[in-house]
Amino acid sequence: GITNQRETTLVWNKHTGKPYHHAIVWNDNRTANICKRLMNGTDDLNIYKSITGLPLAPYFSGTKLMYLLETVPGLRQDAENGDALFGTIDSWLVYKLTGGRVHVTDVTNASRTLLMDINTCTWSDYMLKELNIPKQMLPKIVASAMEVGNIASESESESDGLGGVDAFKGVKIAGILGDQQSALFGQTCFDYKDIKVTYGTGAFLLMNTGIVLCVCIYCVVYVYVVCVVYIYDMMDVCSVLVCCTLCCILHTIYGIILCNVCSILSYICSLISSSSSSSS
Repeated sequence: GITNQRETTLVWNKHTGKPYHHAIVWNDNRTANICKRLMNGTDDLNIYKSITGLPLAPYFSGTKLMYLLETVPGLRQDAENGDALFGTIDSWLVYKLTGGRVHVTDVTNASRTLLMDINTCTWSDYMLKELNIPKQMLPKIVASAMEVGNIASESESESDGLGGVDAFKGVKIAGILGDQQSALFGQTCFDYKDIKVTYGTGAFLLMNTGIVLCVCIYCVVYVYVVCVVYIYDMMDVCSVLVCCTLCCILHTIYGIILCNVCSILSYICSLISSSSSSSS
């Protein structure tokens, strides 16, 4: 598995594996003027928040990629021709380890690029147009826990710059997770509403959102079913409302009970552990 510092931006040649420029790290502030340009004279930092979930800031990968496309000679042409690839460090590592065969990123890294639609977990065509970024240079977005490829040997790589590691040939790459999300998991925040705070160059607070999204999905399905049934007059609307409401309530109660039972058990275990420590 791979965990990495998010946002750090790199662009490399698809055929040689050679970078076009040094990586621009997450806390590099050189794209502040690009952010001002995107705001079109306003002070609204949240102009893209409904799509990306993020404020407009030099912190995120999108404006860093804009900077590279605007300043590195020949890069935009290569990107439009499909010869230049963009990625955060997870993408770069997977590409190199697989000998140039796999170009992917996971959703935790993609969500910090300012390019991903958090409502669909796909690249946003609107954001790509706003930032003038060719879609063909972006990695495929995959789940955080899934097999994405195998480590190649150095001899299998088509070019010396494409990597591979002889000692680990054939080892599966089966997980990618941004550093803060992996820290949430590493701190055993497995239950709904579990929170961790880690301190380093910055302080990052993350919470396990549990079933919140599931409940929202049930509500959407509920509304959709009611509308379809009403439009096509398939059965009495009142009956449909009752059935859908009961289903949503039962699913929600089940999820809440399950999460709370796990939380209660964890709390009891922590009390027992604290009691044992005090006794000793």
